[in-house]
Amino acid sequence: MHVKKAMAVGILSTAALLTNTAQAQSSYNRAYESFFSLSNLFNKMFDKLPDEDMRKHHGALFTALNNLDNGEVARWYSDTTGNHGTVEIMATMPSGGQLCRKVYVVIVTEKGKKNYESWACQEANNSWNFSYK
Repeated sequence: MHVKKAMAVGILSTAALLTNTAQAQSSYNRAYESFFSLSNLFNKMFDKLPDEDMRKHHGALFTALNNLDNGEVARWYSDTTGNHGTVEIMATMPSGGQLCRKVYVVIVTEKGKKNYESWACQEANNSWNFSYK
């Protein structure tokens, strides 16, 4: 929930700077859809991670995207469930005026280990748009 609130605060702050209300709403909707798609991916991968674990994972993911250099890893661990994971920044490149980053994610639960790669491109409103492979 903290990540969702943090994203909402960031999105709303960015939207306040925009002069066109329709443009602000459109930016908010795209950011929410990217976040919703990310949540749906994890729900499919693991049935459903507990909310606390999802928050920790999202925190590691967005910390990596916003702060880490190529090759660096953000880690998370849940004392409650024992679930844990990593997010590694694999590559960074400009694309169409956006910053795009390739991430490699590993999540380990009692059901097993799952991994995936994704490209995330930063939108003008600082949200991230994900494409999965």
